[in-house]
Amino acid sequence: MLHTLEFIILNFLLNFKADCTTHSSPCLETQYWKKYEVRCSENETIYIRQHNIGESCQEEVLGYDEKKVNSCSYSLPLSKTITDYQTPFTKTVNKCNGKRECVLFTDYFEKIESENGALCRNPNTSIFQRIEYECIPDVYVVDNCVREVDVDNQSELHDIYLRFSVMNRNHSCLLIGELSGIEILHTYSSVLRLLYQNHPVYEHLESSIGLYGVQISIQTIGLVLEMQGFDYSSIT
Repeated sequence: MLHTLEFIILNFLLNFKADCTTHSSPCLETQYWKKYEVRCSENETIYIRQHNIGESCQEEVLGYDEKKVNSCSYSLPLSKTITDYQTPFTKTVNKCNGKRECVLFTDYFEKIESENGALCRNPNTSIFQRIEYECIPDVYVVDNCVREVDVDNQSELHDIYLRFSVMNRNHSCLLIGELSGIEILHTYSSVLRLLYQNHPVYEHLESSIGLYGVQISIQTIGLVLEMQGFDYSSIT
């Protein structure tokens, strides 16, 4: 059975293909955004997939389920790497990811438009926003792997998530089983190496730079993950 893997560091979650529920907020013009609760069920945790921004969206029968942008649109994060931990989006995902519920207030949406609206701004248009997030079942999450994880035995049908939340520690984890892909969901102040037969297949060595939604095409039987976390409170 082939698996994909996903992981977050600190909120480092690495996914081997888990079955999670995807949610979308309404798509609203910035001035109409009030308090919004990002919420998952019991025994699930949040992963904010992206924040969509555009010049318009079309209301459907059940609300703004389908965002249709006539011209300009884009999604946050703009890059798969995070160099500024103080933007509204990065501060929010660091606050919300890994929690069961999280509240976004009006000023969050106002700051998103203030900092990013110029990318899509025409003089006579408004900016619309929507949040997309996933609810990851706790049953598919392996916390702070330090020895080995048998991917095939962990789940025959679902992806597996590796989550590392203990900082200032080196982790080395042997992943056993057939892997068909990896997605690095979220790293924060961490160094990461993936090795196959002692040869690196992926390395992220800049602890001051975070990763978000990085997909790695790989097909192996077994993989070694080495990770070192740092005290992220020193990052400004």
